[in-house]
Amino acid sequence: MTKITINNVKTVYVDLPNIKEVDYHYLEEKVYSATKIERMFGVFVSESITGDVNLVSWQDLEWSGTKYSGTDVYLYVKSAATESGLDTAIWQGPFLNSTNDISDIKTQYLQVMIVLYSDGTNIDVDKLKSPIVESLTLTYLSSSNSVKFYSKAFDLGFAPKHILLTYNGDITADSVVRFYVSGFDTTDINEYQLIDANKIEELDELSILSDKIKLMIEMIGDTGVDIKIHEVALMFSGDSQLMLNEVSSSSSSASTSSEGYSSSSSSSSSEAYSSNSSSSSSSYFVDVSSSSSSEQYSSSSSSSSEQYSSSSSSSSSSADCPNNIGAITATITTSLVYTYSSHLALNATNISMNKDNYIRLYDADTTGLSYNSRQFFGTIVASPAVTSNGYVKMIVNGTDYYIRVYTGAVTSNCCTNLTGISASSGTFTAAGFICVKVEGNLKFMEIYTKT
Repeated sequence: MTKITINNVKTVYVDLPNIKEVDYHYLEEKVYSATKIERMFGVFVSESITGDVNLVSWQDLEWSGTKYSGTDVYLYVKSAATESGLDTAIWQGPFLNSTNDISDIKTQYLQVMIVLYSDGTNIDVDKLKSPIVESLTLTYLSSSNSVKFYSKAFDLGFAPKHILLTYNGDITADSVVRFYVSGFDTTDINEYQLIDANKIEELDELSILSDKIKLMIEMIGDTGVDIKIHEVALMFSGDSQLMLNEVSSSSSSASTSSEGYSSSSSSSSSEAYSSNSSSSSSSYFVDVSSSSSSEQYSSSSSSSSEQYSSSSSSSSSSADCPNNIGAITATITTSLVYTYSSHLALNATNISMNKDNYIRLYDADTTGLSYNSRQFFGTIVASPAVTSNGYVKMIVNGTDYYIRVYTGAVTSNCCTNLTGISASSGTFTAAGFICVKVEGNLKFMEIYTKT
């Protein structure tokens, strides 16, 4: 039911679909036929309006109807990340045009207030004319049907700490282009950090020991709008070095020198672009980095699969398998050369007991390092098709740390159960690596702190 308040005195309830409340005010204590009304306002407040779960930004607020001389229509909006947050959100406005740009609003929930105004001068057959709003239209951009382009994974030879990205392209006001980078050769969106163009960004979400960079460009736009990216340039800092990498549209070649790392294109005749639709099914990209491509992205592997080609090795069980592990004693290291080798499939008690959880394993020099006496067991898979699924607490040397967990195919071998509590919210920062025994071999696992 819609609450209607008249002059802050009388309240009635009427069933008006999609309207939360109406405030109707006139100046005078009472309206008589001989009384001149100086001004009159009608205030309409909508119910909460929910955008797509993958909303990028609201675009336009538009109304249609009729305005007479001496009348006006004022629009206000407020937004929040949650529906309950609208109660304390601040109104923005007034918006005075029939079509108004609200693209700076990027939260999912929205509420609209319409204020109808009359100065009391326009009277037709003894009736005061009021403006009429017949419809209200809101548009927004969503990444649900965005198109993503992946570059090759560039070997930097050092761990980047900061990045500066610049680009040029043809992008309309109704389109959005977002840039992401990852320290791994992956197409899992959860492995990427969002960065702003033309701004020095700290790479605090990438592994501190990763020496690779892979770029993802996400293009979001209205149907019928072409988005073209002609060139992207990346500059990095790390270990007192300055590195430059340019990603261009048709081919890439890399060379190293005493000055650092560079990559450039020999041609710019073809471009990466999203054409005629925001849907990935009718858009494509030119392969810029390898011998294979797909409708949505090109991969740095020679395989045509969209994620990974995987191979697995069978593991053997032991007398203490399966085992529950929630705390270990091990040396924490940060200065070795760590190389990704495989994933270990196991159970995470608070996530799944289906042997479909995975953790990354790395190789490094183990000379002189202590490791936990209890082994980790499970199927070892090289480059499986997995997606990030949060973190699991692991107590190391009496201190709380977290291990990143992934979800993939169900395995069948006897495996370890991680008993720590799972976590997906908070800020996780790479803290180093621990040496552990996995199926009889020494491996390293990356650990994180949580704030």
